[in-house]
Amino acid sequence: MEPSYDFLHIYEGEDSNGPLLSSLQGNQAPERIESSGNSLFLAFRSDASLGMSGFAIEYREKPREACFDPGNIMNASRTGYDYKLGSQVSYNCHHGYTTVGGDTITCVMGHDGKPVWDRALPSCKAPCGGQYGGSEGVVLSPNYPLNYTTRQTCSYYITVSPQFVVFGQFAVFQTAMNDSVELFDGANENARLLSSLAGSHSGESLNVTDSVSDTAKGMLLGHSAIKETVV
Repeated sequence: MEPSYDFLHIYEGEDSNGPLLSSLQGNQAPERIESSGNSLFLAFRSDASLGMSGFAIEYREKPREACFDPGNIMNASRTGYDYKLGSQVSYNCHHGYTTVGGDTITCVMGHDGKPVWDRALPSCKAPCGGQYGGSEGVVLSPNYPLNYTTRQTCSYYITVSPQFVVFGQFAVFQTAMNDSVELFDGANENARLLSSLAGSHSGESLNVTDSVSDTAKGMLLGHSAIKETVV
């Protein structure tokens, strides 16, 4: 190929959106190129002047020795970037979310003799209600950061050590017109009502809900334990 004018680009995957494995010109010829998946994409570009002998590539199929990159999931962090047989990748849901499915997957040999992950990827969901404790945490409305769904009644219980009280602050709050959040000073709905909130009560710029909307973004409540003061 004519140096600086003709190029052969080799990409991982089915098109040029994949990672670029090699960019060749002139008499360059790598000894071997190996894909991590089951496809390569080659893009050849020549100019309008000089023609040369070009290139010839031999390819062959080779059994995979590792699993494919399983990717990331929403609302979670990930550990593990080795995909060889026996390797593991784990997912840890962000605060306020619960894991649906096993949080760790392992690369094993499948029934067809090819490496596969031993289970489907987990997901991280904001639950409708639950028990919360510890020195700090986050409470999320169901399906956050997407809109919550209709016809739900969720109870969230926040408990800290006896010598502490609970401090809570909304980072995001938005409900539809007929929906509300009630805060009680105790373990159940028979305790003193501290506040009943509806609409938008956060510093974040949110669309104002109206009677046409059945749902909204919901809430993100950060809570922490602070030392009780005696007056």
